[in-house]
Amino acid sequence: MSLSSEVLDDRDVDERLRVALRSRGGRATESDMIVTSGLAPHLLGPSLRRIMLAHECAIETTADGDVVYVFDPALAEREDDPWRRWRAIRRAAWAGFRAAFKVAIAVVLVAYFVIVVALVIAAMVALASRGSDSSSSRSSWSGSSSSSSSGDFFLWAWLFGSSDYRTQRRHYRRYHSYEDAFYNGAPALRYESPRWATDAGQRSAELKLPFYKRVFAFVFGREDDERDQLFTEKQLLAYLRSAGGVVSPTELSIRTGWSLRAAEQQSTRLIAEYGGDVEVDDDGQILYVFPELMATAGAAEAAETRPAPLIWEHYELPQPLTGNSAGANTAIALLNGSVLLGALVLIPHFAAPVLGIDMTTPAAHIGLYVVPAVYSVLFFLIPVYRALFQVGPENRRRARRNGQRALLEQVYARSLPSARPLHLTAADLRLPSGVKASLDSDQEVAEALQELAVEYGADGTVQDDGRVVYTFERIAAEQAAASQARLLGGNLDVVRIGDRVAAQLRS
Repeated sequence: MSLSSEVLDDRDVDERLRVALRSRGGRATESDMIVTSGLAPHLLGPSLRRIMLAHECAIETTADGDVVYVFDPALAEREDDPWRRWRAIRRAAWAGFRAAFKVAIAVVLVAYFVIVVALVIAAMVALASRGSDSSSSRSSWSGSSSSSSSGDFFLWAWLFGSSDYRTQRRHYRRYHSYEDAFYNGAPALRYESPRWATDAGQRSAELKLPFYKRVFAFVFGREDDERDQLFTEKQLLAYLRSAGGVVSPTELSIRTGWSLRAAEQQSTRLIAEYGGDVEVDDDGQILYVFPELMATAGAAEAAETRPAPLIWEHYELPQPLTGNSAGANTAIALLNGSVLLGALVLIPHFAAPVLGIDMTTPAAHIGLYVVPAVYSVLFFLIPVYRALFQVGPENRRRARRNGQRALLEQVYARSLPSARPLHLTAADLRLPSGVKASLDSDQEVAEALQELAVEYGADGTVQDDGRVVYTFERIAAEQAAASQARLLGGNLDVVRIGDRVAAQLRS
């Protein structure tokens, strides 16, 4: 006699299913789960979906075409990463430091500059009041200081003054880029926005920004506009709908940038969240079907999100260090240099002695020397750190992902509609102008192609001339299975068993 839903709550049902999966090493069909756990089908279905959402899971098939759910034997939590908390703490600390330093930028650049100018002017007035018998060297020093201070004053007037001083403000070109990495476990991706129109899948805009934001960008880099965090998911769901609710693992991979293993794992999340199911055709090809996404109230093209594009339809340009123009960066560097000069030279060696300020007192030493000097040094060191440890590595990752995109484009082009042996060289990869890729030599392309062949289970053959050619039969087979399913009209017979949705392709 099966247990009813009144006897076991969801937590008890889920725990029974976890125990059953662990006892089978994380690998089981639905029938195995029913027999091992003792749960009735109407309890198993909803519980299995909850387990699939909570734990990493992939889907395989047996020789008889039965669907096998493959969990980690220890039932590891989905996206469980022992370093995740440390990375979160590090990101929070960096965000806090960045916010504090932005405040310091506003305070030090403005307040300290005013202090420098005021003290220098006061020192000049004091020197002038001592009479014309001042030494020529002191007069010369005062004149140079006056000239420097006046120059700084007009520079600040141009940067922060009225619109009359900002008529020469230049536009800057900002590049946004995808972060849809060749999937290594990160769940959040970004696909191309329809606003991006260049061949590289980037968009640039001539925008006016206040100078203080350019200063922030000089130190911390350009901050992207906030975007809808579900934008990527909406594009993926729009693609599933445009595909008639039927998609194969390889099709899912080339729309998301996920590796095949990651596509198989993430498919279980999509199935659990969006009422999908798994179908196996007569040739043993796995298809993911999403009948509940197909119901619609009618065409509304203006409101529809653009389906996720193929990953080789967009590439990533190098991430700029600041996003500012060279002129803006030069002005900012000179401005901070003037603060550093004031802290190290003008105040301690000119203004303070003339005005009788004792720089050995803690207040003067810290306020007029230590704080602005440390601030100015950090102002220059942070961009150097970002260039070496953030922007540089990120651009190398982008180049590697661009190479993967270009390689996949050629592999798919030569494997559809029917697979044929292929051998690729660096000359075969086609990249838009301005896009950098890591696959620059034939040797690098050969190694990347071999890794891709292992991932896709492609057969390799050594030719008489020593070249290795590969046949990616899985691409053609899954494409044919998905196309055949769509030729059936994309019609899905939907069967509900309790809260579980099953789907079968109509013949």
